[in-house]
Amino acid sequence: MAMPVPHIVLTVDGGLEQVALIGRAVQAVCGLTDLDADALAAIELGIVEAVTNIVEHGYGGDAGPIEAAVTLAEGEIVIELKDDGPPLDPARLAEARIDFDPTDLANLPESGMGLSLIQSSFDRVVYERAGDRNRLSLFKRIGP
Repeated sequence: MAMPVPHIVLTVDGGLEQVALIGRAVQAVCGLTDLDADALAAIELGIVEAVTNIVEHGYGGDAGPIEAAVTLAEGEIVIELKDDGPPLDPARLAEARIDFDPTDLANLPESGMGLSLIQSSFDRVVYERAGDRNRLSLFKRIGP
């Protein structure tokens, strides 16, 4: 008999005060894997950026429903964030990579880093609009 795939879903009425909660909850579930502390911190950073974007850009800074699902699948972690905000232009996500030197604080870009941080925190990022909902799927490889 196959073991069930570990899966957890957290739904919040997501204002900015919920961002850290979602980030820590997702990181705690991911901590059940063999990822090191740096990888777990990168996952939390990427989640915090994504949820902050949902609240600020999707809900205009107000609270709105956000669903965070984490699945520990064979060889990877799959994190899905769903919200009811307006759709994201997929081209923005495709163009999100910003090259910058994080040690050169005087020349860090002033904006537009959120999507780039999300992209760099995960191995693959997929956005799709399903009906009236946004779904951002974030993938991180685990294991050998």
